[in-house]
Amino acid sequence: MARTICDYVTSWNPSDDGEQIMSANDKQKVWEFNLPSGTDDSKSTVITFMVQGDDADDLTFQFDIGGHTKSYTIDSDVMRAFQEVVNPGALNTSDLTKNAVTFKWKSGDGKLRISNVVIWFQRSDQG
Repeated sequence: MARTICDYVTSWNPSDDGEQIMSANDKQKVWEFNLPSGTDDSKSTVITFMVQGDDADDLTFQFDIGGHTKSYTIDSDVMRAFQEVVNPGALNTSDLTKNAVTFKWKSGDGKLRISNVVIWFQRSDQG
C-alpha cells in the first residue's frame, strides 16, 4: 500500500557556502534541481528561503517556480526567511530532472543574498 510522505530538496551547491548574490548587474540566479520518483504534483508545494539585503533600498526581487511568481521588496540589511505556498502544477513530474527556481532582480539599489532554499513537496512511498 502506498503512503504519502513529505519530502524536500535543498539549494545550491553544498560544497560552497550555499549563498547566491544578486545585484543590478546580475539580474537573476537559477537553481535547477531533481525530484525523486513518486513526486505528487497534484498537491501544493512550499518554497522557503533566506534573504539578506546589502545596502538595500527599495530592492524588489521575485522568484518563479513552474510559473508561480511572487515579488518582494526589502529596505534593510536584516536577514529574514520567506515562505510561500505554491499551487499544484508548479513541479515538472514528467521529467524529474527539469525543475528550477529562478530569482530575478526587479528594481532598487543594493545587493541581495539568497541562501537556504528548500522546496517541500509530497510524494508517494511504496513502503
